[in-house]
Amino acid sequence: MISAKIIADSINPAGSRLTTFEIVFNRWILAELNTHRMLSRNSASSRAIPIKRLLSAVWQDPAYPVSYGSNKAGMQAGSDLTGWRLWCAKKLFRLARIPALISVWFLSKFGLHKQVANRILEPWMWHTAIVSGTDWENFFKLRDHKDAQPEFQVLARCMRIEMITSSPVQVGWLGWHLPYIPSSLGGKTYGITDGLLDTPKISAACCARVSYVRQNDRKSEAEDVALANKLTSSGHFSPLEHPAVAIKGYNGGNFNGGWKQLRKFYSGEDGCSKSLKCTCTTINNIYSDDCEFCNG
Repeated sequence: MISAKIIADSINPAGSRLTTFEIVFNRWILAELNTHRMLSRNSASSRAIPIKRLLSAVWQDPAYPVSYGSNKAGMQAGSDLTGWRLWCAKKLFRLARIPALISVWFLSKFGLHKQVANRILEPWMWHTAIVSGTDWENFFKLRDHKDAQPEFQVLARCMRIEMITSSPVQVGWLGWHLPYIPSSLGGKTYGITDGLLDTPKISAACCARVSYVRQNDRKSEAEDVALANKLTSSGHFSPLEHPAVAIKGYNGGNFNGGWKQLRKFYSGEDGCSKSLKCTCTTINNIYSDDCEFCNG
């Protein structure tokens, strides 16, 4: 079932609100979600989840359309089918997964890797993602709209309702926004001038585990920190975009209003050569995320 819940909601002294969602939706709208570049995202991976788990999930709880609109020219469907046509459409959509399930089961017995076999199941998969952002106006304007894909309309509406009913935590300068970390620890400072401490890394590790849909399975702090270190050493920085610290005047990454993402504390996180010399300068305390002077 399509759902959305807020797992961290913070507002800094500049009034910039940073919100992190855990969302579940039909796998087929993932490409549309990924077009919103102002959002940081991590999500379940067909390459990471064992074939056996996906076979069970698609068999027991397949994803399905929220409406069965009639065919017509254009991107938007007509009015919903009715009567026996609607009944047949619903039954056939779900039955269509049976040949896919059988095919994937045989492919697994042949020894094919999940990064190939699992792709066949994607049209009937529920998909879990973690999404963070400070700028939501355009997202809701486009997706909570009658012209959007119906499944995306439902998802965006769930997210909007969550934001309306949530009260963001007031975070002072140098306080952290930390998904999956208890609220009693969020908003605190963690010695950013003395090097990164463990708590933001633990938050990033939890976000990374959504690849396996295990984001709520907390490990030991040592394992979490080790996972975060492994991600950064291999250049996988996206899970480190969700934890962020409030820094007055900071402007960088894809969050606005004074939020510096954890990944921006790592040299070379943008993939550029460390030998390149930065020539930018600070103006009126506005900082660049790719400047060694600004972030050194």
